Amino acid sequence: MIKQIIKKIVIMFLRIEASLILRKYKPKIIAITGTVGKTSAKDAIAAIMFGEFYARKSEKSYNSEIGVPLTIIGAKSGWNNPFLWFSALFKGLKLLIVAHDYPKWLILEMGVDRPGNMDKLISRIKPDIGVITAMGEIPVHVEYFKTPEDLAKEKLKLVKKLEMGDYAILNGDDKLLLENKDKI
Repeated sequence: MIKQIIKKIVIMFLRIEASLILRKYKPKIIAITGTVGKTSAKDAIAAIMFGEFYARKSEKSYNSEIGVPLTIIGAKSGWNNPFLWFSALFKGLKLLIVAHDYPKWLILEMGVDRPGNMDKLISRIKPDIGVITAMGEIPVHVEYFKTPEDLAKEKLKLVKKLEMGDYAILNGDDKLLLENKDKI
């Protein structure tokens, strides 16, 4: 129980730090979601961006409520090591206190496996470009959703967050995605 409380506290501080870092440095954000192809799309976009811009991408599949703030901070997961978590929190604090050369673009992978996950991920992140790779005929991570359409609606929240002048990139070959795109 104590471990869960500490985990929630660390997540809360990581999210706050990440939000403040975004506010301070104002990078452009490319956010990517989908049930398949997120990591490959992220890596392909990053390969293009790295040639032209100072950019950072999510490590591995850092696409959760812990992984996205870690990417924004530029830290690695502490796993079960409290000293590594302290180091990640300190790195975020340092970015806030001392001016740094921060990436102009962030390429963030955003995973969803339960209702409300996307809300948590985008609550403090405003993407400039939203990419949805694919939903698939039988999407993965559907076990916590009533229907595959409910999962699609959860992932479509990413592009609902976009404003005028932002860009949404949707996979035109995905039937489930196309059927739900008008619900944005």
